[in-house]
Amino acid sequence: MTNKEMAPKHPKLKRQRKPPACPECGSSVVVPTIHGVITPSLQKSIDAGNAVRADREEWEGMTKWYCKQCGCDWRGEWRRFKRTKE
Repeated sequence: MTNKEMAPKHPKLKRQRKPPACPECGSSVVVPTIHGVITPSLQKSIDAGNAVRADREEWEGMTKWYCKQCGCDWRGEWRRFKRTKE
């Protein structure tokens, strides 16, 4: 058996082309939440308003999306209390 045959099979991840609507207010003004180390290219996206930096790291329920309209942040069916706008 070759290494390629022994490697675990992982389904290809589909990149979502359009962010989902906010589950709180229905807005489409939604950007991704960035967790972990912020690279220079990620910082440019944050500065341009195309992403937000996570305000805290959590092991469970890490948010994936942030609504710029109402401040809701969520991942899938789970949502966190609204973040106060600064």
